Amino acid sequence: MATAIHAGHDLRPDVTAAMLLSEQDRLREEDPFTDLIAAAVPDRVVTTRSRFEVDLNRPRREAVYRRPKDAWGLDLWRDGVLPEPLFRAGLAGAAPERQELSLARTASGGRAEAGHRRAHCAR
Repeated sequence: MATAIHAGHDLRPDVTAAMLLSEQDRLREEDPFTDLIAAAVPDRVVTTRSRFEVDLNRPRREAVYRRPKDAWGLDLWRDGVLPEPLFRAGLAGAAPERQELSLARTASGGRAEAGHRRAHCAR
C-alpha cells in the first residue's frame, strides 16, 4: 500500500478566499507528483485535498495551519491568522471519525470519501 497524502491541491472556496499564498508558492510547498510515485504499486491512497486546508501528516490539533509558525514561516492568511470558523471547519475534516476510509478495490479504480476530502483508491 502506498500513500500520497500531500499530492492534493484542492481547497474549499472559503479557504481559497482567505489564502494569501500564491497558487505557484502553494504548489511548490505541496508534494505534487507524489501520486505518480504511488501509482507504481497496485494498492494506493491519494488525497486531492491540499495540505494547506488540512495536513494529514500531523496530529489533529496541529493539522490546520493557523499562523506562519504552523507552516514553515509562510504568510498564508489575508488577516495574518486563519479565521476561527475556517479553523473549526478544517478540524472537522481532520476528526478521527472522518479519518477512516472505506477503500474498495476495483479493477478500474474507484473513489472513497473521507469527510470533505476525497481519496483516489486504485487497485
